[in-house]
Amino acid sequence: MFSVFRKLILFTLVVMQVLTTLGLSAVAETAAPTEVLLSDATVTTYGRTYYTDDGLHMNWTASGFAFTFTGTTVTMDVTASATAGQAFLRVYVDGVALDRDLAISNRTYTARLVSGLEDATHTVKVLKRTENGWGGMVTVHKLNVTGTMGAPPAKPDRLVEVIGDSITCGYGNLVERSPINSYQSNRQDGLTTYATMAIEPFGVQYNVIAKSGIGFGCNNGGGKTDTMLDAYAYTDYFNLGTDVKWDFEGNPADVVIIALGTNDTANGDSADYEAKARAMLTLVREKNPDAYIIWAYEMMTVSRADVLMQVCNEFGDDKVFYHKLGMMDSSAPGDAGHPSMATHEKDSEALGDLIKELTGWKRIGEPNYVYGDVDLNDAVSAADALEVLKSVVGKVTLTDDQKTTGDTDGNGQVDATDALNILKKVVGKIDQFPVEKE
Repeated sequence: MFSVFRKLILFTLVVMQVLTTLGLSAVAETAAPTEVLLSDATVTTYGRTYYTDDGLHMNWTASGFAFTFTGTTVTMDVTASATAGQAFLRVYVDGVALDRDLAISNRTYTARLVSGLEDATHTVKVLKRTENGWGGMVTVHKLNVTGTMGAPPAKPDRLVEVIGDSITCGYGNLVERSPINSYQSNRQDGLTTYATMAIEPFGVQYNVIAKSGIGFGCNNGGGKTDTMLDAYAYTDYFNLGTDVKWDFEGNPADVVIIALGTNDTANGDSADYEAKARAMLTLVREKNPDAYIIWAYEMMTVSRADVLMQVCNEFGDDKVFYHKLGMMDSSAPGDAGHPSMATHEKDSEALGDLIKELTGWKRIGEPNYVYGDVDLNDAVSAADALEVLKSVVGKVTLTDDQKTTGDTDGNGQVDATDALNILKKVVGKIDQFPVEKE
């Protein structure tokens, strides 16, 4: 009896030694994952997503969710239903996109989201790359977390909404001069378009309400039902109909970009085209009373651009603007004659500049100060010029920040020339300081 007991003790000691040698991380790896239901208590959602008892539904481009966890691996129980190929998801870990997007099969199964991470705290963000409709609905039923869930990450306070068609969905932008004239989801990247590339550098969140073939009042082929005028006010008109209205008050947009009109050229009634454009602008303003509204057009056609420009100009709203996009290079298109990635990249810069001009937002990495604002009160006035002159004669000593804002010509010094530049800016003799033109 004693001999058996002794053997048990020795066996236990050996097991303990092995576990100590392997380390606790080995134990953690073999631990059963924790099932986590998606809710506002566990994840942060992006775009016009919605919950049912079945899970979180993501249909629009750029819709998705984010969460924090401490651990190494997360899988998800998921269902997809693309009608052309597969739905694709982009996964970001701690702000960096994984090398390869996740293709979601048209079935219900468990997909690996992230694995092999350092056993530490991570933020994971998942965004749908493909569009509403052909790109398929993605429903995430639950997460399976090897580790511990943390609090949902905070969203950026600012929001830009983009309303568009196939161009804004990134139709065919992953290929050039494609011989295939049909939609294929693996050729589409709705997260890398002229709009998203213009918006992302500001570090804001964005919603994309876009669908290939749609118009504001007339779709590709001439149909005048199920247009954006019908769909815009609702969370997911093409799956839920008019049962669920989008919560505009709870998700106020700072900027709304309307990128529609190309498919509407199928409308042979010019008067109806104009009336529906005005109705679209009216609807967007009604739902977004304080936002800047930018109507962006002319990437694939200039047809009726004058009408859209007139509608914007006659709207009588000083926060409504028409923005002329650069025409795509027809000699190097993407799939089905749509803009290539090069065209999207080219057009993103000017749109981003307009957003910056209207809002005053700084792009990530840009200096968070205003040249000429020497007294650092967020305004450039004669008082700033006086502050410079006082520093020149030794009456005051400028801080490092004041020296940066006061160096209006970029020569590394703050002197009387800078005071003169500030006064010129105040009275309207110059629009920019010399340092801003470099």
